Amino acid sequence: MPRLTPGVPRKYNRTAPLKYKTPEEAKEAQKRNARRWHLKNRDRSYAATRAWQARNPEKVRQNNLKWSRAKRAKMTIEERKIIANKRYEEAIRRKYGMGLNDYEQVLKKQNNHCALCFRTPNQERYKRLNWDHDPQTGQVRGLLCTPCNHALGVLGDSPKGLTRALTYVDNIHSTLYNWPFHAQ
Repeated sequence: MPRLTPGVPRKYNRTAPLKYKTPEEAKEAQKRNARRWHLKNRDRSYAATRAWQARNPEKVRQNNLKWSRAKRAKMTIEERKIIANKRYEEAIRRKYGMGLNDYEQVLKKQNNHCALCFRTPNQERYKRLNWDHDPQTGQVRGLLCTPCNHALGVLGDSPKGLTRALTYVDNIHSTLYNWPFHAQ
């Protein structure tokens, strides 16, 4: 056994024999030991993590952003689409109790287009129509394109609002004003 330099801790002493042949082996051993300790002291480990996160919310946010950006950078476009579709399906199932099979059935019933204006899902940004529902009851009424869905919402989802809009459009041709800025 080689002699140790007096006054220098063993782990910093270059003449001490190495426990591991390579730095990678040492790192792997350290990970194994840390994992073993974590499994034995799980509650203590989680409590320490939660306490650190509570003290450092900005670092937590930065770490989460860094992690998600790195993960996103590794993903292919197809993987992103799959994840987006899963999130969409989960949200629709939570909100309306409907799944993708229900969407396909309603779309087939509507001849593969918006119930109001006959736009197809391919004409939409996300290649799917929106679930239209009654805001009072939450009951699903059908599938609409984004402009039609927004229009219904703006008109108050009521027959009165739709009737007023229809009356306005019917009467607009007979009551056009000759305004100075009116295009001729």
